[in-house]
Amino acid sequence: MPQARIEKRLAAFRELLSFLDSASLPAPSGALHHLANDTFRRLRSQIRAVLAVATADGIDGDDVAVIARPLLEAGITVGWVGKDEMKVAQFRQHMRDQALVFMREFVDALNGGPLTTSPKYPRFPTLRRRAKEAGHFYANAYAMGYPSMSAATHGLAGELMRSMEPGLIATSNALEHAAVGAALILIWVGAVFGRENLRNVAARLVNEQ
Repeated sequence: MPQARIEKRLAAFRELLSFLDSASLPAPSGALHHLANDTFRRLRSQIRAVLAVATADGIDGDDVAVIARPLLEAGITVGWVGKDEMKVAQFRQHMRDQALVFMREFVDALNGGPLTTSPKYPRFPTLRRRAKEAGHFYANAYAMGYPSMSAATHGLAGELMRSMEPGLIATSNALEHAAVGAALILIWVGAVFGRENLRNVAARLVNEQ
């Protein structure tokens, strides 16, 4: 039953949050470690958000998808990065480029003028490409979850998708995709810092049915 699956998944997230609240990582040394530390710290907030939204009154699958989508995106992206310092640099540069674009557009809006043409930056791989390059599991996680969660996030799910994943089923599926994203992050951080226990935590999270 969807409700039973939801309750078990929420219990797994609560267990994960308890672990994250007491967990610590070594002091970072280098860009890869800094990225792993930042991603791990952000995971706490993301899990808190999942629990807050999924247990609120009147929620549906679209609400949970809004929180689950960036978790899955982060999990796929760090899987693509791996331990490749060049990809770390590429990712960090992409984030700086995006921040610059947003800042320029913000200034344009304050000045009451039209948005200026954004500067051309080296193209960062799409999430679909990152998932494909990261390997079969990541590509499958993308295909199974990201398009539907993006549609829900942007209010484009439509009646057909809602008829396929009504009510509690949509909520349960969104929580499952969130769990996959969190597990991918845990596995990657564990690999970066040599923490096998994080892989075990990830396995418990995704195996909770």
